Amino acid sequence: LCRHTVTVSEMLLDQRLQLIDRYMTPYRKKLDEKQYSLLLTDSPLIRNTHLLATVLDEVRRYGSYEGLDDFILDLVTSEDSLKFYNKIFDNQQAMFDNADELANVLSLIALSEQGLPEADLLAISGVTRLKLSQILISNQQNLSMRNGRLMVSHQIFLDALEDRYLQDEDF
Repeated sequence: LCRHTVTVSEMLLDQRLQLIDRYMTPYRKKLDEKQYSLLLTDSPLIRNTHLLATVLDEVRRYGSYEGLDDFILDLVTSEDSLKFYNKIFDNQQAMFDNADELANVLSLIALSEQGLPEADLLAISGVTRLKLSQILISNQQNLSMRNGRLMVSHQIFLDALEDRYLQDEDF
């Protein structure tokens, strides 16, 4: 297995602002001053380009404009990346009727060092194609497709998956 590590430097404030605008514009999502302020907070998590993009993806999908400020604040003030992703997993699990399906699909991807083709993931997990698509779209910032195989795209997310879903000895 060949894994490459790429180090990405922290983004400057104006770069983060530019990323927020570029990310939200195609979705025709408008943020108010307070929401921009929350997203531009001086949090080590949010200075990480990938984690900021993950927050923006969650903001884009958030269902109600009411409560969005609190939702953003909750994410950007996470103590560390594990707590950050646990909040995201909680939010995703609330969207699905069967939270075990989310856990099973993400765990299978995490456990597969070489990744899994979608057909195999469907067969092994037993979820419907629609449910698999919803899970994959909800995690598009953290998964990648290489040579037709779905895999975790970065170590921070893999660590969060292991912490959240792979601690159960019965798994």
